Formats: sequence, C-alpha cells, structure tokens
Amino acid sequence: MSTSHLALKESGPPPEKMPGHWLLARLGKRVLRPGGLELTQRLLEALRIGPSDEVVEFAPGLGVTAKLTLGRHPRRYTAVERDPVAAEQVRR
Repeated sequence: MSTSHLALKESGPPPEKMPGHWLLARLGKRVLRPGGLELTQRLLEALRIGPSDEVVEFAPGLGVTAKLTLGRHPRRYTAVERDPVAAEQVRR
C-alpha cells in the first residue's frame, strides 16, 4: 500500500463528518467523477490543451484529472485545493 493511500486512511475528520467523496477515497475508490473517466477524457480532448495554455483546476482531489491534463503539456497548471492531504497527493 502506498504512503499516500495510508495518509488518506489516517488523516482528516472522522468518517461521520467527512465529505462523501473523501470517505469513498478512504475506502479505496480512486476515480470520483460524474460521467466517469471516459467523459473526462473526451472533455480534455475537446479543450485541446497545449503548450500555450494555462490551466486552473479547482478541487483536484486525488489528481487523476491533473495527471491527464499535465500529459497534454500546458504552459502552466495550477491546482486549487483546500485539503492539505489532497494537495500533497496532487503534488506527487
């Protein structure tokens, strides 16, 4: 088990006060998005992100979309995340 997975399991508020998506992540769910990963990929393709683009992602969570976005090589990528554990996950 990765250290980031352990951090998710051991950090944050108790389950009864935790946002639902973080509770699911704590239980091992890794992709949490309406429309699924396929729709996210289609949206990223439609955006045609390239080397001249600057991207801001709000609440990147576990960083799945961040990785897909960075794979398109934007000039700059900024993640805005209020949860310190999630922010550290995206940095990796």
